[in-house]
Amino acid sequence: MFQVTSVVAFSVGLFLMKVRDSFKIIQLINRFVRLNIKVAQLSQNSFSLCKKSISLFFLKSIITLLGYINEMPHMLEVQGLNINSSVNIVIGVYLWLGSMYVLDACYLGFLMLTLMYGNLGSHLQKMLNNMKHVEGGSLVGSSLTTYNRMKLLCDYSEKLDELSAVYTNLYNITKDFVHIFQWNILYYIYYNFMVIFLLLNHCIWQYIRSNFIDFTEIMFVFVKIANLVLMIMCANDTVEKSEMVNQLNLDIVCSDIDARWDTSVETFLSQRKVENLEIKVFGFFTLNNEFILMMLSAIITYLFFIIQFGMSGGFGTSSMGGES
Repeated sequence: MFQVTSVVAFSVGLFLMKVRDSFKIIQLINRFVRLNIKVAQLSQNSFSLCKKSISLFFLKSIITLLGYINEMPHMLEVQGLNINSSVNIVIGVYLWLGSMYVLDACYLGFLMLTLMYGNLGSHLQKMLNNMKHVEGGSLVGSSLTTYNRMKLLCDYSEKLDELSAVYTNLYNITKDFVHIFQWNILYYIYYNFMVIFLLLNHCIWQYIRSNFIDFTEIMFVFVKIANLVLMIMCANDTVEKSEMVNQLNLDIVCSDIDARWDTSVETFLSQRKVENLEIKVFGFFTLNNEFILMMLSAIITYLFFIIQFGMSGGFGTSSMGGES
């Protein structure tokens, strides 16, 4: 009952925050669209999906569909609250759709941010490759004068300054996205943690008592875990793509030709150090691949103590069997 009450209280608070932040979300989407146009203009390429992103999107769609198939029948048979059954169904469907909304919004948001950072990093890499002829003093078989080299280098310096401004804008959008959805992310992780724990707890006790394994519930558990893992992996990939520029040798390209390039590079690198992206929820935990292992470890540890306590007589038979 504590789990149900805490999730309902969390959901009511989350609903009020959604209403409050709806205008901010619309503004964030508009900023993202404008920035996407800017990135397309810089890279002279439309916003494209890589094979990995397409694969992740289809995988997420399949997992979401499995979630619908598994959860919808249970939503129409909600029990446990002593109120009208139709109200129970409404509450259950709201919790379910709310969790799906949180997952899909956060997952797609992190996926799009990953693509944006990836496109910017690839564009910068191409720009550095194109600068090799400036450093070597030749262009398509002809030699470049010092004036032409300095002119080209000034053009590239302006492009780097413009790219730095786009990176800063994208960094701010990422931080605002995490700030708006951090309550949603926290709710979703907590809600699914409780569902996974209760389902596993029920499966284990059912196997101990009747030697019966409910494969439907086990599949449901894997769907829940996969949803969480995909969202966290996408957040981790966003951070990794944002660090692509740290692997490029900006400070050694054409550094002996003109001081303006040196100034642009120094400003760009300093700004990237200040804007060291880290996706944290309330500063409490960081969404990265290590958090996946920590989450699974917490579920296993929680189950171990609860089952050990129950087998030692801490719970009655009815209470352990009814926690599903």
